[in-house]
Amino acid sequence: MRLLLLLIISFCSIAIHSQDDGINWMTWDEAINRSKTDSVPKKMFIDFYTGWCGWCKRMDA
Repeated sequence: MRLLLLLIISFCSIAIHSQDDGINWMTWDEAINRSKTDSVPKKMFIDFYTGWCGWCKRMDA
């Protein structure tokens, strides 16, 4: 029982401290300029959508 409690407390403390500040949204031009100036290459997630996409509208809601 003590081991289980210790594992739960450890997991919760790790999960609390592992959260980032959030997403830094930027335009395409800002992302390209930043990738040229950064010394370490980073991966980018490109979010795109259309006005006619039903699933895109559901995800925005």
